[in-house]
Amino acid sequence: MPKNDNAFKVMLQLKPEQFVAWFLPGAEYLGMLPTELPRESLYADALLRVRYRGIEYIIHLEIQTAADQKMVGRILHYLGLIWMREQTPVLPIVLYLFPTSVPVMPWRMDGPEGIIALLNFHIIKLWEEPVAEWLATGQSGILIFTALLKGATIESFGQAADTLLQLPDVDERGNALNFLVMFAIRKFGRDPVLAYIKEHLMLDTFIAESEWYQEILRRGTAEGQAKGMAQGMAQGEQRGAQRMAQRALEGRFGEVPQDVLDALVHADEAMLEAIMLHITTDSIQQVRERLGLATQP
Repeated sequence: MPKNDNAFKVMLQLKPEQFVAWFLPGAEYLGMLPTELPRESLYADALLRVRYRGIEYIIHLEIQTAADQKMVGRILHYLGLIWMREQTPVLPIVLYLFPTSVPVMPWRMDGPEGIIALLNFHIIKLWEEPVAEWLATGQSGILIFTALLKGATIESFGQAADTLLQLPDVDERGNALNFLVMFAIRKFGRDPVLAYIKEHLMLDTFIAESEWYQEILRRGTAEGQAKGMAQGMAQGEQRGAQRMAQRALEGRFGEVPQDVLDALVHADEAMLEAIMLHITTDSIQQVRERLGLATQP
């Protein structure tokens, strides 16, 4: 299955207006901007043009799964590059998925004659966000993070799943549910989540169609032998990740070259994660390079 910030990037492509509505209530989403910034191969996680209180801004979103001692410097770097390209005020937001240390805001750099630079970016810590408020939005783009929120329970996971099951688009529904389950397993453990799924017919029916889940069932013996179950889970997750990477590439590029599809079958977990992590920014040639394939003219 896809991991961590990959979920954010995929769902952001599908529902950018929902992220804008949550991060900056009252802002009008105007469109997605290219994430490649000038002068070097530097990519932001997301750049969104919005109008807020009559003024246009660029929301710069970064997703973090762990502490980064250089985060302030990174944001300053991005800020300057985005401003030079867009000549529009920038609102940086850093979203932390898991409990960790975060920078103290505002940050300032002082010189002999006073302040040289003052930076104040918005920090969102999912573990401090009330789960009830997120569930109340009913927004599929952000409900995938339900298990990571403050006060989340296995029942909260179920509520989010019920909402996502109503999505009319099959691919969007599949992506959202897979991400939701992935984060729930990380938070509550595999056994409680799978037990909950099996107790709820609609959810079980849909999840059971995923390749990673089918492999678990095929590899696990009737007696649930630990070795067979563990092997099935690992292989099922690998095949599920390959499937998710293929679908993401098809969504980004349309028809995917056959040699790329063949290479995905043999790609390891780290390679698949790298492809998903850069799905919104890589060209097809860059994907080929990640897979160890020769570039095409």
